[in-house]
Amino acid sequence: MALQVVGRYAYVADRKLGLVVVDVNDPSKPAVVGAAAFPAGGYTSDVELRGSTVFLADRESFRVFDATEPSALKTLGSLSRNTSFYWQTEIAGDFAYVTDGAGIGELSIFDVREPAEPKVLGRYKPLGGAPFVDVAVAGDYAWLAVGSRGVEVVQVRDPAKPVRIASLDTPGYGDAVLVEGPYAYLADGSGGLQVLQFTPGSLNIGRLGGLDTPGNAVDVQVVGTLAYIADGPAGLQIIDVTDPRAPAARGSQATGDSALDVEVAGNYVFVATGASGVQILDASDPAAPVRIGSLDTPGYARKLRISGSRLFVADGEGGLLIYDLVPSRPFVTQQPQNLRVAVGEQAVLSAAALGDEPLTYQWRKDGVALVDGGRISGGTTPTLRGGGTRFARQGG
Repeated sequence: MALQVVGRYAYVADRKLGLVVVDVNDPSKPAVVGAAAFPAGGYTSDVELRGSTVFLADRESFRVFDATEPSALKTLGSLSRNTSFYWQTEIAGDFAYVTDGAGIGELSIFDVREPAEPKVLGRYKPLGGAPFVDVAVAGDYAWLAVGSRGVEVVQVRDPAKPVRIASLDTPGYGDAVLVEGPYAYLADGSGGLQVLQFTPGSLNIGRLGGLDTPGNAVDVQVVGTLAYIADGPAGLQIIDVTDPRAPAARGSQATGDSALDVEVAGNYVFVATGASGVQILDASDPAAPVRIGSLDTPGYARKLRISGSRLFVADGEGGLLIYDLVPSRPFVTQQPQNLRVAVGEQAVLSAAALGDEPLTYQWRKDGVALVDGGRISGGTTPTLRGGGTRFARQGG
């Protein structure tokens, strides 16, 4: 499941249901307002938007919809594909760049200036027929994550004649590529993070630097001088890329289940972890990110998107979930856990919440506010500490 958010609407590419449009103006009551079901056997994998035009990739075809009225989606055009199925889509200018998802390895470039009549302009196959996993377009060049063959750069100045300019066989598995400024950042599976550069006129992709992460790098986001890596079983990795030739580990945090996708909002990092939902981390100190809570989603959290102050979660069978990142009323992201201690030993209870700052806390026992004094401290902080028989009676 993939998603894009524009204004009050979220456009969800549901693998089984097709295209679903959800009104998220009131995030507490998201409502399906439109849908475009596909024939049996369809497998919707990606969605992109340009204005009110929706571009969708699925097993059967590349489809274009008019979403001027989301409750009445109108099919504009499509291109069928018999030998494969479309996987990832990126819209750049007047063109759609669509990768193949069946292993034959092909990039298709479509002219979508007339959405009702999308036209095939050119196709490109990588060296060795490796499958394309991801695509990012910057100017006249398309960066392609090519799985076990690393990464390729294709010149698309003339979309009808895409030309391979350079390739680089990276040490791992090219899974996701992001272009920021003059650099490309590749989540390279077992090869960790690779920082790359291609200079127009050159025939080579320069590997400026890299860092072998402890897990399996599958997604990357870059904010300022920090790269945030969804590192599979190793959770979140934060890497300083101030010097692209010498990326340096800054911090890490386990996320329980494998980290699959990552989004960053200010000091907060959100990590999709499949059956374990979404993990929320405070990375105000990048050297020591702290897990402050989680969102226990009903399905399988795979993709995240942040739009404004809302977090959108593509949650597999759980559908589309929406969370307000700065709610007017705080919500608890970490509840205190049951705890047993021997009389005389100190007990520590912790909680966490998100909301408009500053937040205030008040611990209570049987409805009565706990106050600092004696063996109790932190009654109005996120962490309550106490010990001895008095705490056992009042705050256990």
